[in-house]
Amino acid sequence: MNNFLKHCTLLTLFLLAPAFGLFAQHFSYTSNTGNNMTVMVQASISPTVDGVAIENGDEIGAFTAARLCVGSIVWSGSNAAITIWGDNDQTATIDGMVAGDTLKYRVWDASLAMEIPAAVTYTSGGTIYSVDGMAILSSLAASTYSVTYNGNGSTDGTTPNDANKYPQGATVTVLGNTGSLVKTGSTFAGWNTAVNGSGTSYAGSETFVMGTANVTLYAQWTVNPTYTVTYKGNGNTGGSVPADTNSYEKGATVSVSGNTGSLVKTGSTFAGWNTAANGSGTSYAGSETFVMGTANVTLYAQWKNTYTLSIVYVIGSGLPVKDRDSVVNHGDTIRVTAPTRSSSGFIKWKITTGSAVLLDSTSLSAKVVLTSGDVTLTAVYDPATEILNQAHSLPSAFDFSFNTASFSIQIAVPRVTGYSSVTVCVRLYDLSGRILCERINTELSAGYYNLKLSSGNNGIMWGICRMDAAGFSKTEKVLLKR
Repeated sequence: MNNFLKHCTLLTLFLLAPAFGLFAQHFSYTSNTGNNMTVMVQASISPTVDGVAIENGDEIGAFTAARLCVGSIVWSGSNAAITIWGDNDQTATIDGMVAGDTLKYRVWDASLAMEIPAAVTYTSGGTIYSVDGMAILSSLAASTYSVTYNGNGSTDGTTPNDANKYPQGATVTVLGNTGSLVKTGSTFAGWNTAVNGSGTSYAGSETFVMGTANVTLYAQWTVNPTYTVTYKGNGNTGGSVPADTNSYEKGATVSVSGNTGSLVKTGSTFAGWNTAANGSGTSYAGSETFVMGTANVTLYAQWKNTYTLSIVYVIGSGLPVKDRDSVVNHGDTIRVTAPTRSSSGFIKWKITTGSAVLLDSTSLSAKVVLTSGDVTLTAVYDPATEILNQAHSLPSAFDFSFNTASFSIQIAVPRVTGYSSVTVCVRLYDLSGRILCERINTELSAGYYNLKLSSGNNGIMWGICRMDAAGFSKTEKVLLKR
């Protein structure tokens, strides 16, 4: 009687919703195997995919645990019955359910073109196949799942976007860093199912099988190693070294500091920085740059010894006259220019104290290199050419000097502008006004001339020499002592 009622109910449902199972388009199965079971799907349970009612034309299929389809219907929004076909024991292959098998369900979503596993509950009957059995579903819900990417602290770039819906069991291909995510101070290191990397890690193009929950993949970051730049005074006696508090990654550009802390070293001048204390490494000046490698960098102050370079000049056998002093660095090539005198009177440079390398010693503009201490450099002038070879105006160019060897007054007559020679009157007086010697109205061209004193004048200490020429005169006190 009970079996009779069940079949009557089933027949009634078929009459209310004809054409069940006749128009399946996606799922395929073997029918008329000799035994079956019926599963009722009432319109009132409203089967869903991701919480949305399935559409007419979608399909509901029944499967074995081995994914063998054993029956299906095309949903039309009305009550329906799925005929579950059992295995035909007259064939060698399994083509249906076997008593005791568990029923599984899948929905074919035509709009997604996707098979999606479904979870069911029953009003009566159950998930176990029984020949001529019947079950009534109380719910059927299929679900898809998403994969979301999270930058996990990225500072630039965009996360990949996976718009796909994945049913349980689908294969997901993990995307790479397609949006060029970056994080300051770190390098992208793939994805993980946990923010802190304690979950499952994936690289781009790896795959995983979708489970029964949405998946979030978090970018993983490896902190980049950083390096420092340290400055050393390298023997400084004052001031302070620059402080660079930056951390530099490999490949970063480093700008070298200048002597910002006014480092000093007694007897030396600051000469930049070097990667070696003894200067054998790479040298850098302030504001120069270098590219950081894979190790910390120490820059050592470089020092040059300083020396005093004294410039003097001397005319003939006269006394040296200091022109200037300057402080120069050890090993630097210094260009020196002779003091302002007649260029035609310059003879040479000579080192009179100390030791140095002197280049172009006969040039007014020479070069000198000091390497071992202070140096006096003397510019030597020829007194003859000094007074004779330059054009002068009377009377300042006339010169007197006493020659002790010949006990005579030497008179220097210059080349006078506008004259080939001049008429000269020269007298030498003692301090009482007595004439000691004279040369009167003599026509003299440029040159040196002597007025010899007589032997009787040996005791005279001082004399006054007067020269008259071309309307000019010059008087000068001259020391006559031998």
